[in-house]
Amino acid sequence: VVRCFFKEAIFTKITTWVFAGIFALSALIFGIGLMVGYGHEAYGISRKLIEFIQSPLACFFLVPSFVLYKRSTN
Repeated sequence: VVRCFFKEAIFTKITTWVFAGIFALSALIFGIGLMVGYGHEAYGISRKLIEFIQSPLACFFLVPSFVLYKRSTN
């Protein structure tokens, strides 16, 4: 979606880093939860984070923020 609206490569890189960061945070929370003994609760939190990435909500946040960024720099 980001590539369709914006031709600049920096926006695609930012999107990739945001998605990778959320995925890494989810894995970290799940791993820490397993080590501490709260695996079931940590799984619920990690799953909600991953669902955010899979849903259109992530793009609904990124696309308007990129539009605002482009307006402020022009």
